[in-house]
Amino acid sequence: MNKPGEIIVNSPSQDEHYYKVLGKAAHAASAEEGVSAIQIAAWAISQIPLGRLSPSTTANIGKISGGTATNIVPELAEIWGEVRSFQDEELEKQSRLMEDSFQKAAAKFGGSVEGKKERSFTGFQLSHKDSVVQLAQNAVHKVGLRSQLVSSGGGSDANVFNQLGIPSVNLGVGMEKPHTKEEFLAARDLVAAAEIALALCTGEAR
Repeated sequence: MNKPGEIIVNSPSQDEHYYKVLGKAAHAASAEEGVSAIQIAAWAISQIPLGRLSPSTTANIGKISGGTATNIVPELAEIWGEVRSFQDEELEKQSRLMEDSFQKAAAKFGGSVEGKKERSFTGFQLSHKDSVVQLAQNAVHKVGLRSQLVSSGGGSDANVFNQLGIPSVNLGVGMEKPHTKEEFLAARDLVAAAEIALALCTGEAR
């Protein structure tokens, strides 16, 4: 991902979604007497585009929980997901689609859904004219690297600071394959990132 020298000046907004799907419990051998919350959730998810939706937008269902035993029609399923985008219109459109899909699924199978959507973080965009960006560039150049202004699909404290009116950027550290079992960081990148941080902390970048 972002190498030392890369300065992240653009980040998306993210909405987190939670759905509590309610069905009706019954013995599996009398399935017609029950309403499967898992079936409702599965149908809803099957109607939702996921992954990379556009250059600006992604959507993901990240966690599913439900059921108690194989011989019981499940009366409860819980689903957690997210949408993130650099475009507010696309973010809102995808979030509405997800909400509508769960409501339609509940109506189709005779259950109900309690949904909750929360803004996890708000996007930001800075430019080379911002003093914090110039400071970061100076630090990168001080340690002999080439600076580059880039976008990132991730969220961080910088999103919160910028929303509060405190201009902030993220600095690349060289992490590779993040959030996977193969995540790693090369020693040379760790050293370079530390040198950039030192230049900032000691005032050498000013």
